[in-house]
Amino acid sequence: MMNLFFCLVFLPSFILAGDIALNLTKCDSDAMQMFSLQSNNSISCAGHCLDIFDFGKSLNNRVELYSPCGGPSVKSNEFWTVKGSNIMSAQPGTPYCLGVNTQQGGYLENCSAPNAQFTISFSGANDGTLVHKATGLCVTALGAPKPNPTPPSPPSPPSPPAPSPPSPSPSPVCPPPSLEPAPSPPIKLQEGAMPCDIYTTSGNPCVAAHSLVRALYSSYNGPLYSVQRTADNKTMNVTLLSPGGFVNASIVDEFCRNTTQAKHVPPSKPSSFKNAPLIPPNWPPICLIYQIFDQSPQGNHLTIYNATVNGGSGDIGVNATAYKTTVGGHPVYAAYFQDHASQGYRNDNTTGIPVGAAPESEYMVIRGDHYNDECCFDYGNAETTGRDNGAGTMEAIYFGSDTHWWIKKPTNGTGPWIMADIESGMYSGDDNIDPDKIPTINYPFVTAMLKGKPCEFTLKGGNAQSGTLQKLYDGARPQHGHYEPMKKQGAIILGTGGDNSYMGVGTWFEGAIATGYTSDDTEDLIQANIVAAGFGN
Repeated sequence: MMNLFFCLVFLPSFILAGDIALNLTKCDSDAMQMFSLQSNNSISCAGHCLDIFDFGKSLNNRVELYSPCGGPSVKSNEFWTVKGSNIMSAQPGTPYCLGVNTQQGGYLENCSAPNAQFTISFSGANDGTLVHKATGLCVTALGAPKPNPTPPSPPSPPSPPAPSPPSPSPSPVCPPPSLEPAPSPPIKLQEGAMPCDIYTTSGNPCVAAHSLVRALYSSYNGPLYSVQRTADNKTMNVTLLSPGGFVNASIVDEFCRNTTQAKHVPPSKPSSFKNAPLIPPNWPPICLIYQIFDQSPQGNHLTIYNATVNGGSGDIGVNATAYKTTVGGHPVYAAYFQDHASQGYRNDNTTGIPVGAAPESEYMVIRGDHYNDECCFDYGNAETTGRDNGAGTMEAIYFGSDTHWWIKKPTNGTGPWIMADIESGMYSGDDNIDPDKIPTINYPFVTAMLKGKPCEFTLKGGNAQSGTLQKLYDGARPQHGHYEPMKKQGAIILGTGGDNSYMGVGTWFEGAIATGYTSDDTEDLIQANIVAAGFGN
């Protein structure tokens, strides 16, 4: 392995702002063909770092030059290793190399492929070129200005030109915030309105409504979820005591009678779950939560995720009787996600879920004392591929204490926090937020809310047993990583990350996704309804 560290030195006027594409051009010792490997394992050219776009980990993911470069701002997607004729990614989980061709520019390629082979002329403390072996051309920062070492003599002063209007500046991705809209008229609810009735009345209909404990529409009278008895693979729908009411948990008690409570024994390697059955062979017979029905008209039901269809590892269901409590005086069961148990539910083929930068609003009710510092106990919008497709391709609520992706780390807090999982990171705010001022949530039962629209997202949380919501954050998304515009894909996840990361833990009761960016009044009514339901009472 080559271990060469040096700096590229050039005039400040040649440092560019923004992203720069790579291409192949004739080698002419131009400054924009000079690369260097920095002491922090980044590779720079023209003041920009060689960057895997949106932290992607798949073949053909774009590689470009991105600013700023250097110092503590360098991220894992800008770490590289020089080995032989390859520039190898050092980003975890990315076993690929830099490839360049004249059609794609820079991208991730198999290290043995012709387009990933270079003559690397780094030498000591000197910068050097990357010569593409297959073509003999040099990797070049495309579109960079050429240096002009010998300025021409200044011309004679011309006659003053007639004044012309200045060229309009390009519109920023996120313009300055506009004035707050006028308050909406009070929401008039029918007696007995449930969360999705409230959303609908406010003009933000639910496109997903999942609950293990109650109806989320006053008129709903269908099943809430189904359970599977693994001893004989039989299933049973779990229904309501009455329309718009609470779950009939006695169905679970009777159907799952004499099954054994499972104690999860994690496998030696996560890969041993690949192509696995719903329950690993070393588990005793239990009852699983098999399917969680969508009460909305969209029919976006959640099932145990068969990730093998996307080349990943299959998930397993949660134990249907692992956690029991009461809501409104009625016995209920929750979805209890265990540590590193590869448990998760998903729907990659949804209808009506907001995609792209379309606004959406989400909530969930969970236990506040069951969490960890790993990824990802989520509920919400995710990728349809089951893979990390880059920053902004998902928008889900996360609960836990994982601060791995934060630019600034807390010094006096351990969480848990309500965060937005917007892929390649879970965040409680933008890059400028003071991590020591982010409120933690310490209630037995928690209401967690997330809503997002172009250039803004809001996090709220509260005690699901009493009181009102607290606004935890309202502002821009993180400035690094290309989170604007959002690129949501519209799948729904529960218990895992968008790429099926299953290390998070949590206890989940219910949640919903609504269209649009809901008002504070709407969210206050949702919270009041949750409190009135009587979680834990």
